[in-house]
Amino acid sequence: MKRKPTNSVTELVKTIAREVFNEVIDKAKADIMEEVWNEFCVFNSKRKRLTPYVYDRGGQSWTFVEDALLRNEIGEAIQEIATTHERTAGAIVSRIKQKELIQKDYERR
Repeated sequence: MKRKPTNSVTELVKTIAREVFNEVIDKAKADIMEEVWNEFCVFNSKRKRLTPYVYDRGGQSWTFVEDALLRNEIGEAIQEIATTHERTAGAIVSRIKQKELIQKDYERR
């Protein structure tokens, strides 16, 4: 890890404290996401992995958990995400735009 050189012990302590704090926060975020995933999933013996419970979510409000899962699924095929969330592909695209989870190329101009 590269740090800016300093002769101040106080600045060095502050820098190290920030680094440690950020590591702890990142680990806590990962632990929370794993806990949420495990709480809302069942073991699929056919696939030998955890898969989300199947709900008919069409027309229902999005939950915090669904939004969190959607953020982690950005980059996967829209249809796969839609199947996972039991929603239409249009609903997934709409939610991604609404929550501004990706930056639109045409807005950069």
